[in-house]
Amino acid sequence: MSAVMENILTRRSCRSYSAKQLSEEQLGLILKAGLWAPSGMNRQPWQFTVVQSPENLARLDKTVLKSMGAQERGSFFYHAPTLVMVSAPEDVFTAAADCALALGNMMLEAHELGAASCWIHGVTRTRDDREVRELLTELGVPPEHAVLGSLALGFADGPYKEVPRKDVVVLRK
Repeated sequence: MSAVMENILTRRSCRSYSAKQLSEEQLGLILKAGLWAPSGMNRQPWQFTVVQSPENLARLDKTVLKSMGAQERGSFFYHAPTLVMVSAPEDVFTAAADCALALGNMMLEAHELGAASCWIHGVTRTRDDREVRELLTELGVPPEHAVLGSLALGFADGPYKEVPRKDVVVLRK
């Protein structure tokens, strides 16, 4: 089995993080993996906005949860010490797919480095809320960008929950 396939088959989404922060080198490699993702017509329309400040993470968490009406939930990003928001201009036709590929690459590189990750939709769901949008702009997401996905990053706080895979049906004609 190839190393790539092994990485794909063993990567899991993490929903419980320790407080340990990624090193600058690890974060740089994860972001580089995202930058090298394929994109429609090689536009590379994305911007990666990295939030690591505990204060800004708490503000974003509180604002997103309020917008979702889910204040009782612990954290929309599972208290990971790093959140990467991937955004692109809303008028780029391939933006959603392009950003998804970048997020996928980053998740695989994080796993390769021994770090944990989870794709997060909280910001995507609430990006049009006035308070969320104001905070996103303050954090560096351009006003003309839509956040199309976010990535919780850090180190797992305990073992992953095993989830069986569903059978896939492939029709061939």
